[in-house]
Amino acid sequence: MKFAPIAALALVIMTTACGTSLSPTSLTGSSSKSATALGADPTTKQEFIKEVAARGLKLTDAQLAVIAAGRSVQPSGVFAERPAHKLTAEQNLDIHFKKHGHEFKPAISSAPEYLQHAMDLASGKRGTLTFYFDTQSFSKGYQSNVVRWNQQTKEMTALRPDGAVTTLYLNFKLASKRFVVVPQF
Repeated sequence: MKFAPIAALALVIMTTACGTSLSPTSLTGSSSKSATALGADPTTKQEFIKEVAARGLKLTDAQLAVIAAGRSVQPSGVFAERPAHKLTAEQNLDIHFKKHGHEFKPAISSAPEYLQHAMDLASGKRGTLTFYFDTQSFSKGYQSNVVRWNQQTKEMTALRPDGAVTTLYLNFKLASKRFVVVPQF
């Protein structure tokens, strides 16, 4: 079976690159683990640096400044293009909506609604947020490395430094080897 280039690219992106896949147990709630499984969260810049180093990453001062700024970036009202995959913002939004929109209850019914939901989450309108440094996204060179997670709703989103949304999905269990709390510094 032959796929058109954009369809093949969409398939690759839909099966990789943003978040974790959902398992039947996470959807039914039979897995009760959450961020509490991550252990002691860093509360200072030095503790953050030490925790990230324990995962094999050494951050420069410039990278630390971008990570610290990631806590205060507000959504700009647009979805991010994905230059590495030659996707426009509209194409990237559509792919992410199709990949994750059905995860929500009720399901998100359109790409514009998906973007609005992500912006509301990122701006704190959907509840209390915890900010995490995503070591996996950082190591892979993705556009955003600071994610925002609402522990109560299990919703996660990320913004680029310019405020463009890069994803929105449900994450029922944060992998302790992947995510590190970003304290204010």
